[in-house]
Amino acid sequence: MAHYNEDLYVEKPFLEQLQNLGWNIVYGNKDDANITFRQSFKEILIEDLFTKSIKKINSFLETDQIEEIFGELKKINKTNLFEANEQATDILLNGLNVDQNRITGEKSPSVKIIDFDNLENNIFTAISQYKVNIPGTEKHIIPDITLFINGIPIGIVECKSPKISEAIEEAIYQLKRYQNDRGAENNEGNEKLFYFNQLLIATSRQETRIGTIKANAEHYLEWKDLEKNDNSQNILIKGVLKKENILDIINNFIVFKSDDKGRKIKILCRYQQYRAVNKAINKLTNKSLSQEQKGGIIWHTQGSGKSLTMIFLIRKFRKTKEGKKFKIIFLTDRTDLQRQIGETAKTIGETIYPKNNKDNNIKNILKEISSDDSNIVNAMIHKFQSKDNENPDKYVKETKLLTELNNSPNILLLIDEAHRSQDGTLGANLSNALPNAIKIGFTGTPIITGKLRKKSHEIFGEYIDTYTIEQAVKDGATVQIIYEGRTSQDIIKDKQAMDKEFIDMFKDYTDEERQAILKKYGNKQNYLDAPEIIEQKANDMIQYYIDKIFINGFKAQVVVNSRKSAILYKKYLDKAIKQEIEKIKNGISNLKNKDFIDLEILKELETTVIISSNHNDEEFYKKYTNSVIHKTQIENFKKPFENKDKNKKSSLGIIIVTDMLLTGFDAPIEQVLFLDKKLIEHNLLQTIARVNRTASGKNCGYLVDYYGIANNLKEALEIFSDNDIKGAMINLDEEIPRLDEKYRKVVQIFEENGIKSFDTNEDIDLCIDLLEDVSLRAKFTVAYRKLSKSIDIVSPDKAILKYINNYKAFGFILFSAKNRYRDNQLNIIGTGKKVKKLIDKYITSQGIDPNIPPISIMDDDFDKFINGIKSNKSKASEMEHAIRYHISENFEKDPEFFKTLSDKLQEIIQDQKNNWEKMIEDLEEVLQDIMKRPNENIEGLNNNQIPYFDIIKNNIFEKKEINQEQNQKLMKLTIEIYEIFSKKLKIVNFWNDEGSQDKVRLEINDLINKSGLIKNI
Repeated sequence: MAHYNEDLYVEKPFLEQLQNLGWNIVYGNKDDANITFRQSFKEILIEDLFTKSIKKINSFLETDQIEEIFGELKKINKTNLFEANEQATDILLNGLNVDQNRITGEKSPSVKIIDFDNLENNIFTAISQYKVNIPGTEKHIIPDITLFINGIPIGIVECKSPKISEAIEEAIYQLKRYQNDRGAENNEGNEKLFYFNQLLIATSRQETRIGTIKANAEHYLEWKDLEKNDNSQNILIKGVLKKENILDIINNFIVFKSDDKGRKIKILCRYQQYRAVNKAINKLTNKSLSQEQKGGIIWHTQGSGKSLTMIFLIRKFRKTKEGKKFKIIFLTDRTDLQRQIGETAKTIGETIYPKNNKDNNIKNILKEISSDDSNIVNAMIHKFQSKDNENPDKYVKETKLLTELNNSPNILLLIDEAHRSQDGTLGANLSNALPNAIKIGFTGTPIITGKLRKKSHEIFGEYIDTYTIEQAVKDGATVQIIYEGRTSQDIIKDKQAMDKEFIDMFKDYTDEERQAILKKYGNKQNYLDAPEIIEQKANDMIQYYIDKIFINGFKAQVVVNSRKSAILYKKYLDKAIKQEIEKIKNGISNLKNKDFIDLEILKELETTVIISSNHNDEEFYKKYTNSVIHKTQIENFKKPFENKDKNKKSSLGIIIVTDMLLTGFDAPIEQVLFLDKKLIEHNLLQTIARVNRTASGKNCGYLVDYYGIANNLKEALEIFSDNDIKGAMINLDEEIPRLDEKYRKVVQIFEENGIKSFDTNEDIDLCIDLLEDVSLRAKFTVAYRKLSKSIDIVSPDKAILKYINNYKAFGFILFSAKNRYRDNQLNIIGTGKKVKKLIDKYITSQGIDPNIPPISIMDDDFDKFINGIKSNKSKASEMEHAIRYHISENFEKDPEFFKTLSDKLQEIIQDQKNNWEKMIEDLEEVLQDIMKRPNENIEGLNNNQIPYFDIIKNNIFEKKEINQEQNQKLMKLTIEIYEIFSKKLKIVNFWNDEGSQDKVRLEINDLINKSGLIKNI
């Protein structure tokens, strides 16, 4: 992979591919802003390109009006990047206004910023190395490729060589730095570069992912829809950056919405959503097709963004000539899904009927559906025959069929979870009411239904698009679900048995034991509701949850047989939590990971029951059936256990349900579902999908079965084809061979280089020395992260014991190599907290604090640290990389000095290769050179003030020598200016507030004038 460098292997082909698609390519110059059409590197928008395109798009505009519009773009000023981006995106989509069209006299005409209808009117430009100033500093960021439409930066591409470890994660990390999104105290990027941003791309050529502003690594996904033999980079470029595609995506396939934690997020479509919507649009607008042929089924598996696909479809269809005439009706069969779709639909700016809960009744819904208005109606299918307006989830099948409500052909029905409601009385009622409507059914599970029912495609037509369970897992759109059966005698200590109806739940029991339970409990329901049985299962659930799930910060859902058993489960789960806390406090807990559990958070752990109400409920149930309380509880469940803002965290960790929250409930923080209820077919697939949502540190979801569905799994899913449900879940036993394979890949890296064991300090030193090779570091880091994820999935199962000692040694090697080579790519990002705590504990046991960064050459103890290293080779390596790091971190403060130093370092490494003693001696001289420079003229200033000193000195004196008096005045001025910035930088959005900046400039100028330095030059 020696030739796989970033520029030639990744960036150059990316630009060439863009050029083939008609983009203009410009190569930036790090010393000359004019090359990129600007006067200085502080400018973000390119006025020249903007002026040319805006005039072409809006021919009536005059020069002063163009300048006015450009000024409006520059004036965007919000308190944070996200708000600014939302405002800027609205401008891109909807344009701005000027006072009048001076040719026609039209008042306040709209001005298009991008012409979405005529792509040739736009200017598409890709600039390599687009250098941008970091506000308040002399430093700059230089993204690899910046994408412009009409002089406006709408995309950033960060390229990384596949030689480096976790290249994509590193690229994403750099994109976050450019956005000031890494939590740094000081500016390290320029947020204005991202005001108009619509997409961010991280690429190493063989893997390329796309995301949006503020997105974390797990939300960047590949685009996989063209030639399968091409590389990931080319597929994404052709699929997303083809001119007509990028305009289509910006115009129709990006939304802003709130996530589960209440934070605003920006979502860009996934490739299957883009594909499905455009296929549907092609059918809907094809005049040669009949009404029936225009419909069909979109099967996208649970967790892949089905609701958003519906929204993208509406948005694009409404912008077509045909779509403007249509009434669009959302139909679902559950109130939570209706609410979810309604909230999502608001993100595209359409008015959705009913507008409020008061109007959400049969009379108003049918009135809206009967009207000729081309509006959007969000209704439940049960409204077509419900007798209970207050509880629309309940309906009476005997209700007589509705007569025709609206026979217009300009009605589009979008039916969510179509498999559930369209092949019985409800479906017939809908067909009678809207006989000429086009139907598109959406489903998250395969479409074939029971033996006596019609196939869904006989009702809706053929598939429009499919996206299977297996595809979603491979793409990273969902996580793999791991199945664990817990119905053995290890759980049910009572050893009572049951009647033949649920023999599979206790297939390991003898006939005599099963007869004993049958005699004691009488039937299955009594058994499942028995307090002593529930208590035993609850104890096991809590041990499993705390040891495997809670420790990583995730939450649990318990699905039980009845409302009565749900309430009993809460009683015994709460009891089990208290008992386990006492065991941990008293040192008698059997939990494998007890040493890593945060006891203070565990003490606050709460559970709750969320169940529906029945008429004439006893008081026993009413506490848990209040829908208003349910809403608050669901919101709290989705919050993390830990957050600095007390309003953004919650100790609610376990919810207990019977039928509610099994579909349409998205909570990425949920990692385990404990199942103690018989579920089959669609209900089973939909329920287990509650744990397949992605989240940071979530390597899989778990289905823990206390009922015994595994023994009936083939029967439970027999209505589906094997291909349809492939990858739905795997057994934990299947992960153990994968763990062994991943372990051997790590070992192999060292064995191929002559290192056979990891038992002694000498073995460990050899491994760390070996990882000086960048390619080997990359290989080791990738292999170790995969092993860590597998350990996290299997732990605390005893299967990890044979690997754990060497695994901890590998963690120490990774940490030590990270420190020696100052390589932040050496980490286990994305793995669970329990794995990180395991490694941290081992590192600490070796006398090292894992939270302390690598020692700096400026540290007083650096010499002592170096002298403590036994091997001369290791000593020289530590010195070399410490110096390299110092040079890279300080280069922009004094490029000339550090360039000379870098050249000297390189010369030493080449000349003294393998002569470790001489290399150490020469490196000592380099260290002395460095030690002299920082103390020159700036004793008395702290590390935060030194950069200010350098900037002020260079601006006032340029490269002139200064005397002692000038130096003293300069230091005093530095401290005064630093104090100003320390206060002003606390102002929210300071770098985007030109008024505040102007005031600071005046204060600084006043201080400079009073300092007496100007007249002394």
